[in-house]
Amino acid sequence: ATDIVVLEGSGSISVFSADDVRSPRSAEVSRLAQCGLLNNTIKEGSDGELCGSPTEVAIVRLCQRLLDMHAERARAAEPQIFEIPFNSSNKWMLTSHSVEQRKGSGELQE
Repeated sequence: ATDIVVLEGSGSISVFSADDVRSPRSAEVSRLAQCGLLNNTIKEGSDGELCGSPTEVAIVRLCQRLLDMHAERARAAEPQIFEIPFNSSNKWMLTSHSVEQRKGSGELQE
């Protein structure tokens, strides 16, 4: 089983099993899972099977379970507007997404 380690804002550390995950434990975990759904190169086949690197497929499956949301739904809600693809010499990638403006409390502005 995979363990997830979360450093909370207070400095405390929480450890929980990925097998037991049904919902995000904090706003930080929720946002991290949302980033996991948006920042990858996986494709969903016509049968719903995720295709891509094994690492990215595992990340997306966990994030889908955390948020009870498919990657395609997350991408539709926050469409990608820019990407710098992964480069093995730089060892990073970047995606930018269009999001609705939110008030300071996280509520959507009208």
